[in-house]
Amino acid sequence: MNMDKITEFDSRVERSISIIVAPKDMFELKNRNFKFKQGRSIYALYELVKSHIKITELIDFKCDFDESGLCSERRTDDSSNNKMCCCIGCYDSIGYLGRGLPLLVENLPIYRKSFRKNIGFWRPETGCSLPRELRSPVCAFYKCWKLNEDDKDMNILRTARDVCTFAANEIRRLIEESNENKT
Repeated sequence: MNMDKITEFDSRVERSISIIVAPKDMFELKNRNFKFKQGRSIYALYELVKSHIKITELIDFKCDFDESGLCSERRTDDSSNNKMCCCIGCYDSIGYLGRGLPLLVENLPIYRKSFRKNIGFWRPETGCSLPRELRSPVCAFYKCWKLNEDDKDMNILRTARDVCTFAANEIRRLIEESNENKT
C-alpha cells in the first residue's frame, strides 16, 4: 500500500490472507460495459449485500451499555475480562472483514481512520465505529446471544447474513477467476 505512514489497519490487512482489496477498476464502465471481467455480476452482488446490510437499520439490536460505556449484557460482574461484549474479537479479526466484501479502495481511508490498536473498530458506549454498510456480515447481522431465541428479528438476521456471506464468497471467486484469466 503506497502511503507515507502505514496505519495499524494497513499493517494488519497486509498480514491477513483473507482480506481482499478489490481491484481499483472493478466497477469502471467503458463503452457501457464493465472494464473488469465479471464486473456486472460483481456489482450486482455488491449491491445485494449492501441492501441486506442496510435493512439492519430497522432492527432493534437492544444493545445496552452501562454507566462506564461497557456492554451490560455480557459483563455480569467486575471480574469479567470481556468489556467489549460481542465485539471482543474485532481487533484480532480486523472486524471480520475477511468474511465480508472485498474492500473498495475508496473506502480504505474510512477503515484506516476507524481502526484502533487493541480494540479494532469497537468504541465504548456505541459499539462499532464503522458505517453500517462497511461492516462485515458477521458484525452487521449479529444480535446478542442472551436475547430471546424466539425473536422474529433473529430469523431475518440469520437469513440476511447467510445471503450476504454467500454473495461475498461469490464475489471473491469471480475476482480470483478474472485475475487468473488476465495472466
